Amino acid sequence: MAANPRRFRAYPKENLMGPSQASSYAEGVMFTDGTVVIVWAKQWPTSIVLPARGIEALEAGVGFGGPCEIDWLDGAHG
Repeated sequence: MAANPRRFRAYPKENLMGPSQASSYAEGVMFTDGTVVIVWAKQWPTSIVLPARGIEALEAGVGFGGPCEIDWLDGAHG
């Protein structure tokens, strides 16, 4: 369990949406209990909550149509 929440950006492992989607398409926070809150980066932003093992679900592609990579903005767990 992390000592503090951690911010991240999500990037597709494969560009499934064309050249305009090659950059980050979501940003979020993983809380100390493993819950993840995600905000989709698009014209009409949408937020979702993935409980408990949320980061694993996100990496597996839940909600994206394919797996993604996580770029942690806050470094290692503190």
